[in-house]
Amino acid sequence: LPASEKLHLDTVLPMMAEAYAAETQGRVILDWQLLPLSLEAPRSVLEIIFTNLLRNSLRAASHKVIVRLEPPGHIVIEDDGDGVPAELLPHIFEPGVKGRGGGSGMGLYIAKTLADRVGWTLSLNARSSGTGTQTRLSFRVTL
Repeated sequence: LPASEKLHLDTVLPMMAEAYAAETQGRVILDWQLLPLSLEAPRSVLEIIFTNLLRNSLRAASHKVIVRLEPPGHIVIEDDGDGVPAELLPHIFEPGVKGRGGGSGMGLYIAKTLADRVGWTLSLNARSSGTGTQTRLSFRVTL
């Protein structure tokens, strides 16, 4: 794995998202709900995981994607799309499994594999509001 560095998530996540947000051409609102939160991690690993999750949410969203930082160590991404079909949920991190948004079916598999490798937890569920999907990347925060 690449060397770890201290990443200020409230600063680096919006930078990592710029190209993907621009691709939506204003079709989707990106709602940042950030607070100061830092993580000691390889930047490239975080970027691969985060941008895969964000790209999926932006593709799936009807109007809005929320990116939220929750203490002590969670990045939460929620979209207001149609959600993942219930029959796919148990298999969503397997290679080749595709949601409604297209893609190769490898993004979530790669994100989960990398998260596991660095000791993070990645989960994907239906949003509590009943529409859309919530992905949650959880990690240990070092003070």
